[in-house]
Amino acid sequence: MFFKSLWKALVWAILIMIVSAIPGQVMEPYAIWNADKIVHVGIYFILTVLIMNGLKKQTYFPSLAKRALLISVVFSICYGGIIEALQENCFINRSGNWPDFTANSIGAIVAVFVFPYIKKLGLRIKN
Repeated sequence: MFFKSLWKALVWAILIMIVSAIPGQVMEPYAIWNADKIVHVGIYFILTVLIMNGLKKQTYFPSLAKRALLISVVFSICYGGIIEALQENCFINRSGNWPDFTANSIGAIVAVFVFPYIKKLGLRIKN
């Protein structure tokens, strides 16, 4: 089944949405780089790795498995953008901003370059 290989990515994406929607303090817009950005990089790195792994493991759509790297990074970057837009416009006491979006995107892009080494080292992400 298609979703069996992607359940971890789906759960992680839902957790990102929930945590992003929790009302909190509004960060100062001039805070360009801090621990918050490292967290953003890590969260979207994990999301991208989980999507890539799930797409490569699924056999229902072989074309998705072949394009797993591209699909996962594009999805993660778009998802990060949607979350930032929702934080800016919909979520209470949250603010979306470009530095967060940039950190999200960096995490997704780094995952694409690191994922082959994860697989090469034999580090398995079990479903």
